[in-house]
Amino acid sequence: EKSVSSVENGEIALEHVSGALHLWRVPAARSANPSGPEKLTDSVYTDCCPAVSRDGRWVFFTRRLADVRQLMRLDLSSGKESIIYVSNEDKLWPLPNSNGDLAAFESRSGSQSSIVLWKQNVIRTLCNSCSHPSAWISDGRELLYNTTAGDIRVLDIVSGQSRIIVSANQGYVLSYPDWSPQNQHLLFTGSKGGIKRVFAAPLLPEGTQTVDTWIPLTTTTEAADLARWSADGKRFFYFSHRDGSYCLWESSFDAVSGTFDGAYPVQHYHDWGKGPSRTTPYVLGMSADEHWIYTNVGEASATIWRGRLQRDVLADYVRRLFEY
Repeated sequence: EKSVSSVENGEIALEHVSGALHLWRVPAARSANPSGPEKLTDSVYTDCCPAVSRDGRWVFFTRRLADVRQLMRLDLSSGKESIIYVSNEDKLWPLPNSNGDLAAFESRSGSQSSIVLWKQNVIRTLCNSCSHPSAWISDGRELLYNTTAGDIRVLDIVSGQSRIIVSANQGYVLSYPDWSPQNQHLLFTGSKGGIKRVFAAPLLPEGTQTVDTWIPLTTTTEAADLARWSADGKRFFYFSHRDGSYCLWESSFDAVSGTFDGAYPVQHYHDWGKGPSRTTPYVLGMSADEHWIYTNVGEASATIWRGRLQRDVLADYVRRLFEY
């Protein structure tokens, strides 16, 4: 019960608020599926940070069971869910490779975070004091992740070596990096003074200097965030407040000229009770394959109950005796 109120005549009103966090998928092409979004999970527990394998077979995510989130995998061909790794640490941001036979994820215990690799039920820690694996640069070999300083680094999971690929500068803190092998560009969010924008940048070869040229893809007024490339690298999807609500949008991108064109709604979330705004950035995720965009949409509902308290005549009589 969220709140309770009563009056002297014994009438009482109670407000009960309940919430849920499930995985959904939205058609990547606006005309591809007239039926619209599809719910993929319906657990009483909360589901976090979905990421799809590039072949479109598996969705990895984490689910809060008891006190921590455990690593889960959903078979999209059968709809079967499996718990694939259980430990006492909290788990966030799984990142599968192209066929889903391995996945990196963030493991967190208190304030300490690390990136861990799961491969066929074998676990290996890749780095400590690192977080949020976000995209593969080379499939199953090099991945992008965030640092506590707000930089974006590339981690070689074989050698354990890492290097900065985009350095936070001009007061920006960087997050949610993605990379497209088709257009050879990075995609990331830059936050500055509470304002979020999406940027693109050409990816430089290994061993060269950090990326210096940022291409702004969204305005300072729409608070855009969590951008992901389409499978062909010709579009990018992102959440934005550009229409006043936190909705899913897309824009086209020309890698040759480094320009973008237009913004088109993919899925509106104008319902107060359901949408990405009903959760927090800490657990909100987005991932895309050739046909679908995967995210975890929060749902909230409230019910008001009205009743009347029954008076206990004997108890009232005894209470009056003591009052005198």
